[in-house]
Amino acid sequence: MKKDSTGVVVARVFITIFLTVTLGLASIGVALRATFFDTKSWRTLLTSDEFIDILMEDAEIEEITEDPILKDELDKDFFTDYAHFCVNELMDVIESGDTEIDEEALDDLYDEYLEDLFYEYATPAERAQFKDEFYDVVCDSVEEAADELEESGFFEFKENFNKGFAVYMGITVILSAVFIVVMFVISKDKFAPVRNTGIALVVCEVLNGIGIAGIGGLLTIAFNEVDEKELGKLFANYVFKQTGIALLILGVLLVFGVFLIVFSAISKKNAARISDDSDGVIVEEG
Repeated sequence: MKKDSTGVVVARVFITIFLTVTLGLASIGVALRATFFDTKSWRTLLTSDEFIDILMEDAEIEEITEDPILKDELDKDFFTDYAHFCVNELMDVIESGDTEIDEEALDDLYDEYLEDLFYEYATPAERAQFKDEFYDVVCDSVEEAADELEESGFFEFKENFNKGFAVYMGITVILSAVFIVVMFVISKDKFAPVRNTGIALVVCEVLNGIGIAGIGGLLTIAFNEVDEKELGKLFANYVFKQTGIALLILGVLLVFGVFLIVFSAISKKNAARISDDSDGVIVEEG
């Protein structure tokens, strides 16, 4: 079995240290992108029944439904479903900047709650006019929200963030690959780079896990202490869940690191045994 010189071993140690940093930065980026930086997770939170219920607590629904004309006619669920629709449309704007509304969903909303309500009190022309006005109001609201986001610089920030994150991931992944390749090039023992890569993964994921768990725990406690108890609890649960997902991702990478360490050790042992057996056969033949 070929052995590496002391210089190569020392060089591999330093490379492993650098690899721990780059792999750690890359994996924490992956974990955050899949959780806290994922707009789908925020959509799930903001369109949840719990959040909509909190949102509706501040809406003056009772005042509207107690109107003599609408009393016992307008289903209170309309406001909840309408809020769900609006939040979904707002999330579409945030994700893509697209202000085209989901007309099919809006049709369903109108047909379920408003069609029959105005059927008895308005002529067909008046109903058609009201429906058009209702659609116009919704479209205007979505476009107004998009304009406000544009003016606030949100879309520019989002674009710059995505570009910066892509560069960040590209640099950390490429550097990690380069360090691994360099270890293979300088090492006669080809199992050593595999082992060191595993060690780097295990170390960086343990450190990442401690950091994520600590920050997630602090945020969870902070949200639980806010004045708006229900809202704070909702965001605390969100942070707790996303922290758990991030830790799961880091845990999978850690297990992979352990696998690389064990695999390299077993493979090296098997290779040494085969080499010894071959040497024994040669000696006997001689």
